[in-house]
Amino acid sequence: MFSRKINKRTLESFLQPLDPFEDPKVHLEQYQTPPDIAAELFFLVSMQLGPEEFEGQRVADFGCGTGIFSLASAALGAEAVHAFDVDTDCLAIAARNVEESGMTAVELIQTDLLVWTPPPSEKPFDTVVMNPPFGAQETETNNGIDAKFIEKAVESCSGNVYVLLNGKSRVVSFICHCKKC
Repeated sequence: MFSRKINKRTLESFLQPLDPFEDPKVHLEQYQTPPDIAAELFFLVSMQLGPEEFEGQRVADFGCGTGIFSLASAALGAEAVHAFDVDTDCLAIAARNVEESGMTAVELIQTDLLVWTPPPSEKPFDTVVMNPPFGAQETETNNGIDAKFIEKAVESCSGNVYVLLNGKSRVVSFICHCKKC
């Protein structure tokens, strides 16, 4: 974990050496989030809401891919990061990235988020971050998948949900920073 005063350049430098997808699966809409984009997103959130948005929080990364959002959350001081993905191949890359980074707060979880259910009595996460599949691959399984990920995030989070969306997404009007009532 870095200090509360981490700057964007330091965060980007930390994320830069992470291993990318080795063989991205188009049907799962696996696209690598560049380190500069991830650093910008997390830095802006930290600047707007303060370091406590991640520091000491329980964070979930839905559709974690290679773990870039999970590791950014951990670097910003998250107490625990639960990184979910359906694909075991990308979770193997994420596991390598977590190990090489030395961030022990990240737990990788292989599951299909569309059938995963949070505990009924509580919202297990303070913050959810994600770069979900956009639903650009017009198949029966991917139709509206971005909205389904967002619904799952709101259902399981007591705080804020941060989403990186494709400009062509049908839910582009969704406000990426939504405060729970």
